[in-house]
Amino acid sequence: MTTPEGVCQNPPSMLDALGLVPGKLTLDVKGRTFAPGDAIRGRVTLQLAEEGEARRLVVMLEAKQRAVGLAPGRRGIALSYRKDTVWKFELELDGERVYRTALTYPFELMVPDGALEATFGQNLLDTLTANHRFPLEWSVNAFLDRPWKLNVKASVDVQVVSRPKRAPTKKRVAKKKATPKTTPRRRSRRA
Repeated sequence: MTTPEGVCQNPPSMLDALGLVPGKLTLDVKGRTFAPGDAIRGRVTLQLAEEGEARRLVVMLEAKQRAVGLAPGRRGIALSYRKDTVWKFELELDGERVYRTALTYPFELMVPDGALEATFGQNLLDTLTANHRFPLEWSVNAFLDRPWKLNVKASVDVQVVSRPKRAPTKKRVAKKKATPKTTPRRRSRRA
């Protein structure tokens, strides 16, 4: 669930009602629209019900893509629908330790330079087998990896678009001083 300020919190679930949720993770991302080469900055805040051991706290930038193609089925050839992870970069914010509530971790992730190329993250086999590929769906995800327990997660959708081109600036033309059309000639001294 995303609030208007750009802060993502976990939506309420059945686990909340049963009291089985170990806490919440708040993912605050500065901005929603980025261009290739931009830095995505934000912070992750832990709101845990109790202190607990965890393997790691991770934030990641991920690109997924839906694809529709033809595949063999029970009755011949049928449509197949897939959602593939095309690109993923994980940044470990903290390692194995005891985590407590109200800890805040800043982060910075870079959008890859070739993110808008048509073949970004695809291999030749993917290109040949899918009939139609949809645009990439980008998201920033964070999770607290707790062994043998429910992980605490949060996610924010972001857009990666081309950088808008700046309009050419008009050059100011300096006004010339008014000069008389005829100027007197100098006479040479050789005469």
